[in-house]
Amino acid sequence: MIASAANGQRTPTKDELDRAQLVLSRTLNSESDAEHHILFLQSYLEQSPWQFRTLVNITQRLLAGRQSLGDIQRAITACGDAAVAATVEDDDAAYEQIVFALFAVKTDRDPIAGLTELELNGVPAWGLLGEMTGTPVAKMRQLAEARRINSKATFDILLTAFERKYNGLAAKRAEQLKRRAG
Repeated sequence: MIASAANGQRTPTKDELDRAQLVLSRTLNSESDAEHHILFLQSYLEQSPWQFRTLVNITQRLLAGRQSLGDIQRAITACGDAAVAATVEDDDAAYEQIVFALFAVKTDRDPIAGLTELELNGVPAWGLLGEMTGTPVAKMRQLAEARRINSKATFDILLTAFERKYNGLAAKRAEQLKRRAG
């Protein structure tokens, strides 16, 4: 492993970058979009404690699930901050679970499973929903159980909540790692 001076994490090799470019170009059907997204991932990598391969894996899986690149990029950043808040260690697996749980909220007809997964990974999803909507948590749960909450709207509300509540935590963690390694 090659340690990055900027974040103490694995820096992508030329082979990893080339492989990511190839896979994402095919998935997106656009070399330009793939190149722009890889630049986004590299930039985010310098501001986060996560591994490049984790960011590429998240992107691949979500693109395969027909998610938009805009939603993916927004979630990579916001969920990265939420994952730092939720975990003591820089756990890429927990970070991935948080991202995928958030998208499960969006894509499932019944978002309860995704909300539960977020809670199990240390993200207070029900509480954040309650805060953002002004609805008591118990009432939010009742509405969800009755399938009376919109999955896409719930996704957007949670993403906004992550951005507001946890903004910048991944960058702070990366800076701490840099100082420790330095």
